[in-house]
Amino acid sequence: RYTFTGKGIAVVMPRSPSRAWVEVRIDGVYVAKYSLYASSLKARQTIFSRGWSTTATRTIELRTVTSSSRKLVSLDAFVVTH
Repeated sequence: RYTFTGKGIAVVMPRSPSRAWVEVRIDGVYVAKYSLYASSLKARQTIFSRGWSTTATRTIELRTVTSSSRKLVSLDAFVVTH
């Protein structure tokens, strides 16, 4: 969970064959679920981004969704725009 003040946010994560899924929630509201799978390692991929017309304080939450063969999730960065 990360609280930020800004007009936008991006989530940067690696993708690879062993990566799981991640659910994104903003201010407690489910947005979507994204697969982090890739056939080979791909570092620093923008998985999600969202923008708003006004600056405000918001909270983004990432929830890991795993399977028996795909359990790994790593976060490289949150990028906030003002």
